[in-house]
Amino acid sequence: MAYEVTLRSERGEGARVEVVPSDAYAQEGPLTTFFEGRDGRAVLDSWARRTASFRTADIVAVRLVQAGPDVQAPGQRPALSLAL
Repeated sequence: MAYEVTLRSERGEGARVEVVPSDAYAQEGPLTTFFEGRDGRAVLDSWARRTASFRTADIVAVRLVQAGPDVQAPGQRPALSLAL
């Protein structure tokens, strides 16, 4: 799975970031952190791996998107793509 995060921009246009792979997210203090669960599960436990973090105040929207065939296999490093 993956999440598309829309971030606040100084120019008024929202920057979109795709966080792949990511099964869940949670707020950790001033940050919202995305996690990859063990075996693709959306359970956050001690085996979950952090894939990305953003300032919660900068997040405008979070949308769950289905990962396509071009997405990395589990165990590979996450891909962050930034679209302005």
